Amino acid sequence: MGCQPSTDSGAKKPKKQPHLLQEIKDHKSGINCMVLSDDGSMLVTGSDDKTARMWSTLSDPTECLGVLEGHEGYITCCAVHEQCVITGSSDSSIRKWFIATAECQAIYVGHSSRISRLLCVGQLIFSTSSDHTIRAWLFDLREISDDQGEACIKVFQVLRHWRNSFVVNLKLPSVSKTYYTESLFLHLQERILDYSSFFIDPIPRENNG
Repeated sequence: MGCQPSTDSGAKKPKKQPHLLQEIKDHKSGINCMVLSDDGSMLVTGSDDKTARMWSTLSDPTECLGVLEGHEGYITCCAVHEQCVITGSSDSSIRKWFIATAECQAIYVGHSSRISRLLCVGQLIFSTSSDHTIRAWLFDLREISDDQGEACIKVFQVLRHWRNSFVVNLKLPSVSKTYYTESLFLHLQERILDYSSFFIDPIPRENNG
């Protein structure tokens, strides 16, 4: 009888256990949101302490690149677009910050309740709020004065809530349709590239009386 090859490959190698690389405790309260830049080099966090912080993901240990201070309420959402960070807050406002200096470049006011989500596409910022509306804002405000409310170019009104879906009236130029979606924001995000073409000049501004 011949010898049978052993099926025992030897002692099993111990599994690698997950381990903590670094713990960052700079925020003074809970963290509500975070987002990475497109190239993954920067992380932005938003907190109950009313600030957002920018972090370098390339440094070891992680380095804080700047603190974004100015909101009067806690930070609810954030986004990174071009050379700016966009933050939404429970104070009902949206702020645009220049990454290089951590300075606030613009304040967007119009929602009547806390900001829920932010989406940036091209030269537009879209925001959802607990006031049951979505607003479209101009990203670049250098040629307008937002004192007249010109930054907000369109309001999407939620008409009613039906089960787990939203009914949204999208009052765009040459478009008047009602869409049912499982998620208002995700639906808008899926179709935003199609809709954004309707915002090219001429843009009907809000009537401020």
